Amino acid sequence: MNLISSGMALWVAAFVAAAWAAPRRWHPPVLALFGMAFLGWQDWRSLVALSGLAVAGHLLVPGPGVRGWRVAILTVAAVALLAWTRRVGMAGSLLTEGAGRNLAFLGLSYYALRVIHVGVERYQDRLRAGTFAEYLSYLAFFPALIAGPIHRCREFLHDQSRRRWDPDLCAEGFERILYGIVKIVCLGNFLVSHHANQWLNSEASVPDCVSEYLSLLFACANGYFQFAGYSDIAIGIGNITGYRLPENFDWPFLATNPRDFWQRWHASLSQWCRDHVFTPAAARFRSPYAGVVLSMTVLALWHEISPRYLVWGLWQAVGIAAWHALQSLKPRLPEVRTRAARAVLATAGCLATVNWYVLSYAILQRASFAEAGQQLLTILLFRGGSHV
Repeated sequence: MNLISSGMALWVAAFVAAAWAAPRRWHPPVLALFGMAFLGWQDWRSLVALSGLAVAGHLLVPGPGVRGWRVAILTVAAVALLAWTRRVGMAGSLLTEGAGRNLAFLGLSYYALRVIHVGVERYQDRLRAGTFAEYLSYLAFFPALIAGPIHRCREFLHDQSRRRWDPDLCAEGFERILYGIVKIVCLGNFLVSHHANQWLNSEASVPDCVSEYLSLLFACANGYFQFAGYSDIAIGIGNITGYRLPENFDWPFLATNPRDFWQRWHASLSQWCRDHVFTPAAARFRSPYAGVVLSMTVLALWHEISPRYLVWGLWQAVGIAAWHALQSLKPRLPEVRTRAARAVLATAGCLATVNWYVLSYAILQRASFAEAGQQLLTILLFRGGSHV
């Protein structure tokens, strides 16, 4: 499925029209029915999955102060359904269309986490009780249904109750949609996927270590342009209809450390893991390192339940843990006083962080850990002759 198509453009136009034409009191059910209609049009099984989780969530956690066992049952159900589809890898994602389509539940990657989020928020008395229509309109919100971001229920309901026509926000929405299209079509598809990879596979003579590194860099860049582009489109559609969805990418390649990187890259998922995995795990085990490992494990397995993604998640956790350990040593190190020295350290941190993430793509791209190891050794040890 492609968001940039005439069919999707008609769905977007219909959604915007319905969002502004519906009377205020009918807005939640109209949004809910629209999102469900879209899922039914794409795949009836996805509609069944969303409906089942929505009914279970509303019955088990109808309002604040619910018992913990109710939230636990809901969480297990959402995770079990998500894990089942994860057998095919990135089920329901726009970025891996085609692989294991028979088991792909469109949007499940995002609304399953929103179901858990609502359950935890109500258990902690931080989210009011609402109608089933409001709950379903949040889970099935069309712009964020198929590509994220993972927005929060309180902010969504606040926008829903107080939304007004805002020409500036609408103009910003169209601008974000345009940015998204440029990232996907011009930068991701045309520049990186076509021209950059074509050059890399041409007769241009480059050392093997450079060729292997560039293949990882191009894969990482294309993933960023595609995912950030779809997030821009979702945020833009939300803005046009009066909703402010959270940012998902905030110049991640300017991050100066791994923790900063994951606060910028897929930020809505990182924040979800911070609130629902890291914080309780760090408190339970009295160790931020335990929280980091569990958070990055969950984040990795959200993409795909497989050994390669588990190792990839541990790779990210090692980078964040190493940064935390370095921070604990800072008081013993000489103080950096000059602006030039701070700039040098920031640049070095940025290069180290970006390359730590880029090199992790070897784990995802190669068919085995042995091949990934060979690729990493070729890059890090400057092995090989010329690649022709």
